[in-house]
Amino acid sequence: MMLSFRTGASLGTNTHQFIAGATAGFEFSYTTKQGIVLFLRQKNEVVFWDDDTWRVGGLVG
Repeated sequence: MMLSFRTGASLGTNTHQFIAGATAGFEFSYTTKQGIVLFLRQKNEVVFWDDDTWRVGGLVG
């Protein structure tokens, strides 16, 4: 069982202009006795110079 916190930054463009973002979130993973890895990842991103200021995402696998 492992819990890790993730941070990062992004640079790029959308359809109109240059954008930048700051990202924070966490990842939880668990390995079963059979060797199968289950994980849950959550991500929050604040985007600068764009109308869509907040992006929130999740991933389960």
